[in-house]
Amino acid sequence: MNQSTPSPEQARQLEQYQQLVLEYAKVLDLNSPRLLANFHVGLERSQPFAAEITGVQSVLDVGSGSGLPGIPMAILCPQAHITLCEIRVKRVAFLERVVSRLGLRNVTVHNGDVQRIQGQFDVVTALWFGSLEKLYSLTRHALAPQWRLITRKGEDGAEAELEAMRRFEEIAMFHVKQLSDGAQMVMLEGTR
Repeated sequence: MNQSTPSPEQARQLEQYQQLVLEYAKVLDLNSPRLLANFHVGLERSQPFAAEITGVQSVLDVGSGSGLPGIPMAILCPQAHITLCEIRVKRVAFLERVVSRLGLRNVTVHNGDVQRIQGQFDVVTALWFGSLEKLYSLTRHALAPQWRLITRKGEDGAEAELEAMRRFEEIAMFHVKQLSDGAQMVMLEGTR
C-alpha cells in the first residue's frame, strides 16, 4: 500500500485520532497551541516515518507525547508492532485511551524512561528529540542486531550532527532525505 494514500478505514482512524487529541489537548497539556491549530500538519509529518517502516516488525517511538509519529505509523503500518515510550503519566494515559478507542492491537505504551525499556527494536523513531547522539546513546541498548534510527531535523540540517556520529563504528549508513516542508528526515543504519 502507498503510505501517502490511507485506506478509508485508516483515514477514519486518523480523523478519530485527531479528534481525540483536540478533545484532550488542553486538559492534558498534549501539544502547543500552534501545533493544535494545525494538527493536520503533524499528521502529514508522520507519514514519511510510516513509509520508512514498511516491512519492519518492531518500532520504538521515543518521546511519544501525544502520539506523533507513533499512532499514525501504527495506523498506516498495521504489520509493525509499535512501542510508544513516554515518561509523563498524563500523556501515557492519553496514549492508552487512543490505543483502546482506535482498537490498535499493534501498539504497546511504555510509561517510563527509554533507558529502562526492555527488548530489541528494528527501528527507533523520534519526531521531536534533541541531538542524534543523545537519541542514539539513550536507545543503543534496545537496538536489534540490524537497526535503523529515524528522526526529523529542521531546515538548518543535520550535517554537523551526522559528522559527530561517524565516530560510532556500528553505524554503517547515514541517509538524509529532504522533505517537502523544507525539513530533513535523518536515518542511521547499523549492526550490533
